[in-house]
Amino acid sequence: MKGAVAVALLALLVVASPARAQDADSARSLFERGYAALLDGRFPEARDRLQESLDRQARPATAFNLVLALLGTEQPVRARAVCERLLDDGFGRLRGAHRAEAERECARADVEVGHLDLAIEGATRADIQVDGAPSGVVENGRRQLELDPGPHLVAVRTNDGRTAQQRVRIERGHTRRLVLTVSAAAATGGPVGDVEPVDDEPPWALIGVLTGSALALIVGAILIGWAVDAANGPEPLTDPVFGVVMALR
Repeated sequence: MKGAVAVALLALLVVASPARAQDADSARSLFERGYAALLDGRFPEARDRLQESLDRQARPATAFNLVLALLGTEQPVRARAVCERLLDDGFGRLRGAHRAEAERECARADVEVGHLDLAIEGATRADIQVDGAPSGVVENGRRQLELDPGPHLVAVRTNDGRTAQQRVRIERGHTRRLVLTVSAAAATGGPVGDVEPVDDEPPWALIGVLTGSALALIVGAILIGWAVDAANGPEPLTDPVFGVVMALR
């Protein structure tokens, strides 16, 4: 019986090893395609390829590049979620200067998140949808939301079916106030211009999305290759290039 179990376990290992190797090869190919797209400023493609690569194999270099791509597509909310795991060593261990580099870009993601101060009149509780996706609940007539910069359709619906909706543009690093009034009639509100900001724009909110040469300056140091021969490659502990060290992990 023990011999049969051992044979079965060995068979599983034999099957699993080629599958893992195939995932690693696929992840590397996707990483390289995503990196190339990132350098060219094709942020949506870079985001998709790097996310696919990360899904197949968790690597800190891939996660770091994904953060840059998400900032390029103005998705700091999602970038921050990746950052939380990256800084928690969820994709592999970060050390010294490499952690400092990741912390710098992740701090930028925090800065670029927009905020919506949502209030409703005519009810105290309602379900929220942003761009058609469930986004929490308004309790006691008010709710703070964190959103990516850009236009959004914000809608609320009470338990008794009353609705209201309005379009609003969220600016990078700004807080916007929006008041929706719900009634027994059809949904109120509609496309409108920009809502006045609640606060003045902080100086650090002027940091823009990386494009062209500015992007190349940051990501140009990130290594495309995943495996570097120890005799020819840089020393991880002394080389200041974040990407090279990350690719060695």
